[in-house]
Amino acid sequence: MAHKYTEPPSPRLRGRDAEQRILADALGDARSGRGVSLQFTGGPGLGKTALLDHVRATAGAFTVLHAVGVADESGLALAGLHRLLRPVAPETDRLPEQQRTLLREALTLGRVTAADRFAVSAAVLDLVRLVAADRPLLLCVDDADLLDPPSLDALAFTARRLTGSAVALVLTLQEGRGSAMEDPTLGPPGLPEG
Repeated sequence: MAHKYTEPPSPRLRGRDAEQRILADALGDARSGRGVSLQFTGGPGLGKTALLDHVRATAGAFTVLHAVGVADESGLALAGLHRLLRPVAPETDRLPEQQRTLLREALTLGRVTAADRFAVSAAVLDLVRLVAADRPLLLCVDDADLLDPPSLDALAFTARRLTGSAVALVLTLQEGRGSAMEDPTLGPPGLPEG
């Protein structure tokens, strides 16, 4: 099991009270078993990463998983999920055998067939729900639009199905990069920008 995130609290972000309230509410919803997903979009230099740093620092007793999209890995299938889920990889032992095998092979070999996309996404969802059953889970992905398409697909699938779980998923995306995550069904539209 991943250890509690223990980074010291972040300094107060000036002029970001609305976003901080949204993030605090998201953590509260996850603590109460009302899973939530949020996305912050905007141009470079608007403080999206600072918001992620803030929510990670204020997550308290949450298990925190964090990854950053890397342009050089955007062509490597499932590289983003591999980075994000690696700290909880041992928890795959708790998945049903078929899901466990499929997810391990997908993340280890970096390939997912079109026929397996749903099954891999469902395995990711089940894994994060299992991890969150022990302690609330915060998933943070910075520059999510730079992730590889299969990772984006699995995260979008998961984000739309967090109801009833102790999971908060917070993503940042750079406006105009044309990401698969720019989907109004992913999270509340019109989140305040930096």
